[in-house]
Amino acid sequence: MNSAPHQPDEREPTVREIFATLRHKELYGNMAVHVFVLVPAATLLAWFAQRLDRDWGWAPTVGLPWNVVICGALWALGGFIIWYSYGYLYLKGAGSPGSHMGYTRNLVDTGIYSWIRHPSVIGKLIGVIGLGVLMRSPAFLVIFIPILLLYSYITNIAIQERYCVQNLGDEYVRYRKEVPMFIPRISRLRRYFAERSRK
Repeated sequence: MNSAPHQPDEREPTVREIFATLRHKELYGNMAVHVFVLVPAATLLAWFAQRLDRDWGWAPTVGLPWNVVICGALWALGGFIIWYSYGYLYLKGAGSPGSHMGYTRNLVDTGIYSWIRHPSVIGKLIGVIGLGVLMRSPAFLVIFIPILLLYSYITNIAIQERYCVQNLGDEYVRYRKEVPMFIPRISRLRRYFAERSRK
């Protein structure tokens, strides 16, 4: 059984505190899914997309070495967003962000989770776009990225959010109505940064 995290407090955790969650094994269990399932699957799709590019005569999107530079920047940004999202959820939610690791015990509707319900998906999307840029594949970017985004939408609705409703009840139903899944509302962002500037 995994050790329970500290109970969350009302204040916003700092970036340093969020990244200090690196030492908690509950987050590594969640990362294992990405390393051993999602990364190989995305790589296989990228390889298949390159074959489509060749068959359809589509030119590579970005030349060397810019594809490597852009990919590195996108992976760094995507990785930051994923780890920040998971660390924040772990600290404020009192539990693992992964369904296979037990989920969080408290609703998290502050910070980045007051903008969108699944910020880690944005980080993953940015990372997968980086893979498409690295492989220089237009087919991957215009065909497979939308498919992967649709897959994320369906799995979040069918698995994660269903569990959240069962576990957190009306509190999560209210949160789901107020906060978008992937694309933040400008009004929410303005309100968030206005409140932060007053503190």
